[in-house]
Amino acid sequence: MTLTPPELASSGFQYVPVPNEHVTTVIRFLAELTDVSTGTQILGAGLPEQNSDGWTEKELRRLAESGGRLYDVIRAIYDHLAAHPGEWFGTDELAEQTGVELNSVRALPTQTQRSFKVHFDGRTWIGEGEWGTNFTPARRPQMYFSFSREVAERWKRARS
Repeated sequence: MTLTPPELASSGFQYVPVPNEHVTTVIRFLAELTDVSTGTQILGAGLPEQNSDGWTEKELRRLAESGGRLYDVIRAIYDHLAAHPGEWFGTDELAEQTGVELNSVRALPTQTQRSFKVHFDGRTWIGEGEWGTNFTPARRPQMYFSFSREVAERWKRARS
């Protein structure tokens, strides 16, 4: 199986698809590699602080420390998702398990989009969202949210 386009085969690189949530981990892994023949580091100068979702660690810390009711709701939801990486929660479950009013949870995608556009250069939700009927088998018709392990770890670091 060839992953590298033929016209780029002589470039000295191989192109391998990497899931978005693992890009930063792969970059860090490559940065730690050394050329075994010379013992010198072959990559690593200036690792990007920005993740594939566009959020830098500094911005996540600023988000985690932001004041106001909307940010209290965001923190409650993000903290819950970070505590359960890989699990999907519907809006009703998130409201029940976090103590946030159901209407606030339902409005969160719209509210975060507006706020992030103004205060975080248009960044988007750091996790995943999916409509319930898009699952197999289908779930209730409501939004479901989840954090990957990487996103959960990044959020926990921002909160510490």
